Amino acid sequence: MCSLMDIDDEKVQQLVQENLIRDRLLVVEDELRKYKQKLSDAEWEGLDEEEVIIPLRKSVQHYEMLQGKGILYEPTF
Repeated sequence: MCSLMDIDDEKVQQLVQENLIRDRLLVVEDELRKYKQKLSDAEWEGLDEEEVIIPLRKSVQHYEMLQGKGILYEPTF
């Protein structure tokens, strides 16, 4: 058994590649890319501002904030 202190970025990458924790962690860079694309598509399609675009902008801002802080992964639990 290991402690959280034993887990570094290299170990997390290894676990993610082995699909051992993919369902428990989101990769911030991937999520940011995904939400930016969804936002771009929604704006292009002229979807409703209140229902679609504002929540997508908030998601983009959230992941940009995490990325700005140097956070690479976000737990899903």
